Order: sequence, then structure tokens, then C-alpha cells
Amino acid sequence: MHRHRGATAWLVAACAVGSMADAGSARQDSTGRALPYIDDFIYDGRVAEWRARPVDRVFEREPGRPQALVWVGQVDGGLAVAAELRGLADETPALAVSVAGAAPPALPPLGWGHQFGFETLADSVPCAPEDLPFGEDECRVWVDRQLEHREQIRPLFERTWEIPLSGPATPREIRATEAFAALPDPTPVGALEPIGLPRALSRPLAGAPDGYGVEVLIPWSVFPPVPAPDLEAVRIAVAWADESSGDVEGAGAIEPFETTSGRPLARPLRHRVTPCEIGLVAVPLAGVDGTAPRRMSPHGLPLMIPDETGDLRRLIVIDNHASGYQYTPAPETLSPQAFETAFDVLDVGRGERLCAPVLALADASGRVSPLDWTHTGEERAPQPVGLGDLEVRRRPDGGLFILDGPKTWWSYYGSGQCGACPRVGIRVLHIDPSDGEIHAAFRYTNVAEPGARDFEIEVAPDWSEIAIFESLVTDWSADPVTPVWRVERHCLVETGRPAYESCGATDDVPAPPVRLRARYGNP
Repeated sequence: MHRHRGATAWLVAACAVGSMADAGSARQDSTGRALPYIDDFIYDGRVAEWRARPVDRVFEREPGRPQALVWVGQVDGGLAVAAELRGLADETPALAVSVAGAAPPALPPLGWGHQFGFETLADSVPCAPEDLPFGEDECRVWVDRQLEHREQIRPLFERTWEIPLSGPATPREIRATEAFAALPDPTPVGALEPIGLPRALSRPLAGAPDGYGVEVLIPWSVFPPVPAPDLEAVRIAVAWADESSGDVEGAGAIEPFETTSGRPLARPLRHRVTPCEIGLVAVPLAGVDGTAPRRMSPHGLPLMIPDETGDLRRLIVIDNHASGYQYTPAPETLSPQAFETAFDVLDVGRGERLCAPVLALADASGRVSPLDWTHTGEERAPQPVGLGDLEVRRRPDGGLFILDGPKTWWSYYGSGQCGACPRVGIRVLHIDPSDGEIHAAFRYTNVAEPGARDFEIEVAPDWSEIAIFESLVTDWSADPVTPVWRVERHCLVETGRPAYESCGATDDVPAPPVRLRARYGNP
């Protein structure tokens, strides 16, 4: 673990400007000043475009360290740090640049979840006996593990890069990367793994044999996760780093940044959650091993990696773990974990775009279809979809038909009668061209019991008919046990809004080809 030396060298207005050759035109930063937008920035290692701007930090010359003027600013695609150094020597350490969101993230309260909801423990006395669903001693062991876990993951919301001042060396991340590698099991927070590096260029100063200019370009894509959907301020700091020992002078590793709020961006980043502007309420968290997604808890913290395009396509949600029948947390349950969800967009022509995982349609005028097409007066969230699993067809009237399925999946919680059994289903959705309304022309879901109650679903090539095949074992004493298949057909009716209606059923039909059964393990 890196050691701290001295006070944190944050970019604050209170720094006193020291004497420095050719620095007479440099002005000191003023308290509360936004990070300026550097409209004439050229990433070339020279600092000419910075010299007329207020200085953010001055480093006085001392043994083994040069004099330095440091600037920070916002540029196209990210942030930039520039430094003009005089008195560079062989033993000069590298710079350390730290960035993070405007404030440390507020993690969800200690807790866990099950199929009926989420449980939390009090912040002040988390193991008060009267509030516990499990033993007090057991609780304290679990809480101590969670507090340790939270300290272990705090560096993952910051980045500190070591920036060599000369030579071809590449910047390296020296805080979050080490913290992630030290986790006992990184899987539950794998979405927080540091990815990407900034770029750095240095050039000798003209007429100054012991001087260098340095520019560091920090793309938004290498930022740590920050609260979604907007980025209005950041925390950024510059310190000296000792390349030989790895020491960083106050780069803010596990301890929170000294400043309680960041410096405002001259040009805040405003993000849309897809062109349909789905929003971040009750976003579905990606399922695992073929399970359906689950919903974010009321305490979930949606984070993002900033994107200069303004479209938010990936979300990291810090939330408590939930599973079926987890009425008390297992010893290995961690609070919180990091989940992911992706927001997809599909161009369907005529200027219209479908959005997922909460299905919506944005037309050429910017009108967005209703998000909750299942709403029937009850508090019922829309079922998530994956655009990669859909087929879309344009109807003669200009509307859309969307085929979702046939498919198989498993319950996220695996609870209730046959909770571990596979689910099968299909939906045909219709989007009315007159009002953009999304409704289900056909919807079917059932629970398979492999070997006892199997299903197959067949769709006519022109989608005019959907056949649901179901098998049942009527005589378990037979040898061999032979299931009996039945089929019910549903035909498309175009009267009014298109919809499918039952158009006949037949008992004791031949077994259909194996399709869904192969997917859920009963070929």
C-alpha cells in the first residue's frame, strides 16, 4: 500500500505564488472558479495556450523537485492538466494526477434483499437486538465484514495516475488498480474495475535546458464512475509522486478528498438515457445465468462513466445483494455490490428509434411513446426487453409489430412454487402509428417442468398465427412414461387494433420439433 507524505496538494485557491523564472504573467486561481474550457487547447506537450490563464497550483523548487506551475481545464472530450517545470533533474519524481466526481458516493445502507423486498440495518447501532432478524453476534461479524468491504472499494470511485515527466513511459493508475487487485473476490464489484489510461506528452522548454512542458489529456472514458445522469463538477488534484517508492503526496487514496465539493465544469455534461429519455427510476439490473433482470432497490445508486456524446448507454448501479429466501444475509453476502445495465437503441426507419431495456419509441419529431405499456391502474413496472432478441416489422399502416420470443428464462429469485423451473414465453407488441401507444397484441408466459410439463412455441413466417404446444404426463405408471401433447392456436385479427385470438385447440398431437426444450435442458 502506498504511504502518504505531507498535506494533500489539492488545487485550491489559497496556494501562494512563489517566485519562478518567466512566471510573471501567471495569475493565481480564485476561490470557487470553475474549471475553464480551454478552447485553443492543442495536445502537443507545449503550454503556450495556458500561460495567460490563472495558475491552479505552484510548486516551489526544493531538493529533488523542480519549480512548477500547474493548470487544469476542460477540453473537448475530457479534462487536461498542464505543467511548466524548471530545474528538472534526474531524480525528479513523477506527477500524480487524481480525479473523482464532485463528492464521495453515498453508498446504500447496510442491507440485503429477498423476493419480498429489501432489509436495512440502522446506521447508528446496526446490530440493535430489537431490530435483528438474526443473532446479535452473527450480525456483528457480518457488519464488520461489510465495513471492511466498504473501505476496500472506496478507492474504486477515484483515479490517481502517475505521470512520468520525461521519456516514453506511459501513465499508470496507482490507486484504484491496486485496490481492485487486492479484493478477496472482485466479482461482486467487477463493474468498478479501472479501465483505460490518460495520455501524456512532455517537451523541453525552448531556451531552458532544465525545463519541460507537460500536458496530460484525461478522456471522460477513463474517469471513475460518477453519479448519473449529469456531470456538473469534478474533484481534481496534482501532487508529486516518487517513482522509486510509489509514494504519492496526498493523492487522496482511500481517505475522502479534502474538498467537500468539486470544481464546477465550464461546460457541464448533460446526459439523456437513450433518445427515449427512459430515466433512472427502477432500472432493470442485468440478470445472470439466463435469469430475468431484477429492479434497483430504493437505495440503489446509479453511476456512469461520463460520455461527451450526451447519450447514456451503460449504467453501473451500486446496490445491495438480493436473492430468493435471503431473509438473513449469508456470511458471503456483500453490501453493496456493483450491477450493470445497458441502454440500447435500434433504428427502425422513418426517423424512429426503439429503446431498451424499458421499451419505448422515439419518433422523428422527438415524441416518445408511453413507457409503461403494461400499466392498468396497478403499480406494475414494464417488463424489460433486449433489442438483440427482437424482430421488428413495419406494418402497412406505418405502425410496428415487435416479436419478443419465443424464449426461455429463469426467475431471478427462484422463489415460489417451482421457483427454480424455467419460464417460457412470447410477446407480440404493436405500436400504433397514430398515437405511438405500445400494447401487447399477444402475450403468453408459463412455467415448464422439464419431463413433466414441457412447452414449444411456433410462429408462422408471416406472424399470422402462433401455436402453443404443451405436454402433460397423464400416466406415470407407464413404461416408458410418454407425454401427451396438445396445441392451441392463436390467429391474428385485424379488426380494430391488431390482436391475437384463440382459433382452435387440438389434443393428442405429434410432438413438435425440439426448440425451447433444448434451451432449458430437456432435449
